[in-house]
Amino acid sequence: MVYTIDEIKAKIKPIAKRYNVSKVYLFGSYARGEEDENSDIDIALELGDITKFMDVYGHLSTIFSGNVDILLVSDLLSPKTNIGSLVKKNFLNDRVLIYQKLEEAMVENLVNNPRMRDITEYNEVTQNAIKESLEKYKTEGITKSSESIDNYFERMVRENTK
Repeated sequence: MVYTIDEIKAKIKPIAKRYNVSKVYLFGSYARGEEDENSDIDIALELGDITKFMDVYGHLSTIFSGNVDILLVSDLLSPKTNIGSLVKKNFLNDRVLIYQKLEEAMVENLVNNPRMRDITEYNEVTQNAIKESLEKYKTEGITKSSESIDNYFERMVRENTK
């Protein structure tokens, strides 16, 4: 039987959630859009608890009538495993992310969001201004420390607009 990627996703999602799978990749002929009646479904898992691998494997094998190959991403990326180079190459070249745990997706979106980088830089500038102000307070009193914060921000603006 030939499945659509959406059908594969729908069948995998509840199992991935149940076993706390971080990510599921499709690779091989299905990922390339070259599947036919003889194609198996090649799946790679990022699994936090590898002791659950056989449970996940059993469920997916049952759902897809044994017409599935399931590997761990860590094994596919390791030079020490006995997985064939063609399989590794297919994974590296063809993989399509078909499931990602919500928490990980949110973290990736935050990390890759340019606005978050701006906020991080702003926080760093603010922390440095506060440190400089505290040093001024220790040595020169409250009036100089508040001037120090203003001076620090003005200096940062000048440096960043050059």
